[in-house]
Amino acid sequence: MNMDLSKKTSFNRNKINDKCVFDTAEDNVLKDFYIPILKDSVSYDGAVGFFSTYGLLRILQGIEGLVKNKGKMRLLIGKPLTEEEYKVFESKGNYENILLKWNSDWIELFNQQFTNINQYRLEIFSWLLRNNFLEIKYAARRNGMYHKKIGILKDGDGEVVVFSGSINLTNNALTSHSSNPDGNSEEFSVYPSWEKDEFKRHGKAKIEYFNKVWNG
Repeated sequence: MNMDLSKKTSFNRNKINDKCVFDTAEDNVLKDFYIPILKDSVSYDGAVGFFSTYGLLRILQGIEGLVKNKGKMRLLIGKPLTEEEYKVFESKGNYENILLKWNSDWIELFNQQFTNINQYRLEIFSWLLRNNFLEIKYAARRNGMYHKKIGILKDGDGEVVVFSGSINLTNNALTSHSSNPDGNSEEFSVYPSWEKDEFKRHGKAKIEYFNKVWNG
């Protein structure tokens, strides 16, 4: 990829201020939020219950901007555990077998026969991982599912946009809008750092939460 990495980016504040809540019943969240804001970002942290490489492909135009800005994505993904697996992690014992099993799931995925579009989707995912533009960590609970949905984006000026709601990084969540009602019904609220009161009340705590889980 030949990319101009000299451009400094900043969020379009007016466009973000126009919407404090996005709803797939009315909004095209890909066109109106994800893609334009990712293009202007130098980092994207996301906590999601579910993730798919289909969802990654949907926001590819935005990710291209993130890559041009030398940015990085960090994703926390929910990973269900059996009772036995959880006890192993809790005791800090030998959990290499569990990690090997999870790695083998990824290897099996990549070694299947795919259509051209699916192969392209996985090649992009693999390229982002290999070139350190994407890092993924699993988050697990003893019972139930890690089901947070938080996004944190930063631009080249140090401004931050936090969003939180019901939306996951999956195809069904991202493609649903008023003209395509077959996907999921989702919504999320947006807290930009220049809206100081709202950001202080809602945004900062979500950033602290994400970093605590990511580092712990």
